[in-house]
Order: sequence, then C-alpha cells, then structure tokens
Amino acid sequence: VGHGTHAAGTAAASPSGDTLNSLGGVAPGASIVAIKVSRTPRDSSLNDLNIFWGVAFLDSLAWFNGMPAVANLSLGSPLGSRDGTSLFEQDLQQFINDPSKASRPGRSMVVSSGNSRIDREHASGDFAAEQRDGTALEFNVTGGPDAHGYVQLLIWYSPLWRNKVEEIEIFSPDGVLRGSIEEG
Repeated sequence: VGHGTHAAGTAAASPSGDTLNSLGGVAPGASIVAIKVSRTPRDSSLNDLNIFWGVAFLDSLAWFNGMPAVANLSLGSPLGSRDGTSLFEQDLQQFINDPSKASRPGRSMVVSSGNSRIDREHASGDFAAEQRDGTALEFNVTGGPDAHGYVQLLIWYSPLWRNKVEEIEIFSPDGVLRGSIEEG
C-alpha cells in the first residue's frame, strides 16, 4: 500500500460497512487507469513532457471509450512557480480548455497541494529597487544521503523587475563561477 493506492481510494473507493470507509471516495466505483510517466522502473524523477503525454493518453482513452476523464496529478514537488504561470501549467490549462474538444464534456484535472512544507526547502527575500550594483545571496547547502550530489536553485522575480535584472551568476563556495544567466 503506497501513495497510488491512497490516491485511488480517495478518488474511487466504494463505501463499505466499516467505520474507516463508510463514505467511500469522491467518485465511488469509478474506473481507474494507472499511467506510468517515468521512463524506467522505480524511477521517481518525472519530466513535464512525460506527464503531459500521460494526460494526453488518458484523454484519448476516455474519448475512445466514450467516458469522462479526470486526470489526477498527485505529483507534489517543491519546484515551479505554483501560480499557473509555468509553461507546463499553461500547457495543461490549454489542453483542458482546447476548443476543438468542446464537444467532449467531462474532462477535468486535479492536482495535489503538496506536503513538503516541513522540509524547509524554500526561502524568500526582497531586493530594494535602488540596489543597482548587485546583491549577493548566500545559501548554506548541506548534503546527505538523499542529496544526490546536486542542488536546484529557482529564482522567481516580479514582472516589474524584468527590465532591471541584467544578470544572475551562481558561484560555488570555492569561488568558481558555476553558471550565469543574462536578462532575456
């Protein structure tokens, strides 16, 4: 019993006489289709394209069988903008709202809200508009058995700053330039 079993039960479990499941899922008795979106067995790394292909496959399967479809993306991640502005989120929204599929009602998507807040993986800060000579941010990153030898750093800034951010440089603790991103 794992995450998939829990998500499937929440979605489509039939009510039973016991007190733990007296109400059932939100759509009791619905058909469940499990779609693998990673490339290899036991691979927990997911990419947006594979997830999108999985949603497209579910949509095609539902259309072929004349059934409604709800794609459940319980794939929590601490990455991304989380406000609907990422290309992946926009692609999924466009897919659901595709006017060429308007004659096929019953298409929906649900997503998980995440449960990694206690992992303390996020930081935020503010930059003053008058800081034109640059600002250094320091991160103390500690590794562990789950660190896999890499760190992902996502920097989001307001569209109001679009013409003010000229370059972002990433340095390792030994002072070596590891990456540079220019405006645009």
